[in-house]
Amino acid sequence: MAIPRLAIFIFGLLISVTAIGQTNFSRYFKESLFPSIDNSTYPEMKFTWNMAGKIQASMNNGLAELDEDNPDIAINSFADVIRQLPNFSPAFYYRGICHKMLGDFTNAEKDFLAALAIDPKSSETLLMLGEVYDQQDAYSKAESYYEKSIDINPALVRAHFNLGNIERMRGNERKALKYLEKCHELDPKFPNAYLVQGLIKFPDLIKNKNNAAIVYFEKALQCDSLYREALFWRGFAYIVLEQPDKTIHDWNKLVQSNPDNSFFVMLRGFLNIELENFDQAFNDLRKAVLANQANEEHFRRGETILDKHIDIQYATSYAVRFSYGLDENALKFFKKGFCFFLADKKKLALENFKAAEKIQPSATVYFLEALVFEHESKHDSAFVYYDKALKLDNEIIDAHKKRAIYRYERNDWKGAYADLNEMARLQPDLMLTYRLRGLIKAAQKDYYGAIIDFSRYLKSDTTDFEIINQRGLCRSMVGDEKGANEDFRKALKIDQFNWQLFEHVVESYITLKDTASAFETLAEYQKALPERTSPLMRQAELFLAQRKWDDAKQILERVLHRGFHPEYYDKVQYSRAFFLNGKLHFHLQNYTASIEAFSKALEVNPSNMEALYFRGKTYIAMGDKKKAINDFKRLKSAGYADSETILQSLLGRQ
Repeated sequence: MAIPRLAIFIFGLLISVTAIGQTNFSRYFKESLFPSIDNSTYPEMKFTWNMAGKIQASMNNGLAELDEDNPDIAINSFADVIRQLPNFSPAFYYRGICHKMLGDFTNAEKDFLAALAIDPKSSETLLMLGEVYDQQDAYSKAESYYEKSIDINPALVRAHFNLGNIERMRGNERKALKYLEKCHELDPKFPNAYLVQGLIKFPDLIKNKNNAAIVYFEKALQCDSLYREALFWRGFAYIVLEQPDKTIHDWNKLVQSNPDNSFFVMLRGFLNIELENFDQAFNDLRKAVLANQANEEHFRRGETILDKHIDIQYATSYAVRFSYGLDENALKFFKKGFCFFLADKKKLALENFKAAEKIQPSATVYFLEALVFEHESKHDSAFVYYDKALKLDNEIIDAHKKRAIYRYERNDWKGAYADLNEMARLQPDLMLTYRLRGLIKAAQKDYYGAIIDFSRYLKSDTTDFEIINQRGLCRSMVGDEKGANEDFRKALKIDQFNWQLFEHVVESYITLKDTASAFETLAEYQKALPERTSPLMRQAELFLAQRKWDDAKQILERVLHRGFHPEYYDKVQYSRAFFLNGKLHFHLQNYTASIEAFSKALEVNPSNMEALYFRGKTYIAMGDKKKAINDFKRLKSAGYADSETILQSLLGRQ
């Protein structure tokens, strides 16, 4: 039986990174809606308070801070106890709990193992160590410690549950159910076990419309009526069963009990779109988007998912402020259009925005229409509508930003600068303005102006790879090789496998006459990208320039014997390898080998005039004027270097 469209949409939303939700939503889903280990809770370890007064005070402070959910503070108190009582296992146990709560599994493992070395029969420590391994996907180790904890304390429901959950993830449903049934036997009010049983039955619900999964979700909710995972999954099950009215009941409760969870608010918003409750959907999606603010300074000209998040964030904020000035009927269509846009139903979004526009043209409607056009890659239409929006409201910063980019792409420099100046006027502290203006200045070859803007922007974001690299290029163009080198090195720390950057750094060192650093960088280049021949070739060139013939010969042999990787094959590079080998032999006066190498270079790349030039000079050195004249005639036709002078000299000797 077909799965309802809404169920497919919701499931796709959960497992994907969306423009609205970004990574945090999908991560939240994986961590919170499937059963997982709860590091915020832990079994209490009983011990006798018979230590000295100061030690007792430190232990008490640690436990009090742990109760207040301050593991980062508690950890210091337990460390103080360990310094004074190195054989007191509860201090190691509770410090391990702190590390576990903080996600530091390496140190948690060390502390739990230290506690077990003192007290190997502690079921609590065995359980917690098992959970540390479980969360690092070391399931065999985790199982071993869970089983040991059960051997000591068979009533540890949490250990049975964790074993059942591991078997569920492996697809061993029969084994999983055995452990889960044991959980019911030990604690009939333990909701997690019912939830997992419901998830095991969920495929049957999808395939056969079987209600068994819902029965288990209901049992979980009987144990805890606000158990959010059960509320979510029962609601989702009702979508599969095409009973969305029941879903909305569960998800209303989910949102009411978790009002700050924007993920749940967003899900309810999409459900309300399907139920055509557009007023409620608009409110939910508005709240979800504005609750997950992205830094607008990270906008990268519409190229990334984050850019789309920033677009939607600004559009939502603008819509909330100004949409309520619309006519009642126009507002109705606007809300529908907004909801459809966030649901990625762009065609329906445009239809409703157009309907709103017919009733009441406004900057708000035009701006949202422009955004839809842009996200559909209909950039000509987007440009027109950003322009329309700004004619009615010249204070829409994002519209100025987008129009500036479009004008820049159309070589309308004056118009682009006008928009950027408006951005600076409306929001003087927005560093993004300087980023965009710097890129435009660089494109116009105003390198000094670009450097000033890039430098101002980089004070707010020292890790922007594109701008660091661009400033380096601009500095190089104005002769500031030292500054260029600094920028290229910074950029290389961000992108350690960028061959172009390696080559920029090498050339800047050579310009600075720092050959030692150039060689060091070439070694780094070769190590980072061993498949590329360029670093070896450049080393050979430098050795030739230094007249270190043996070193050059060794490098060139490596290049020519290794061959050229098909994926990176470049006939120009391949030809140059033979040319350099010919040049080496020329300097060593091995003229026959030199002619052979230059000829091979020309065979690979007939346009290699440098190889032709040196072959001609080699023929001169060998006394073969006829062949030399033929080569220099070709060079003269190409207008290469001093070929005409040499040719005249050769002809004059005949």
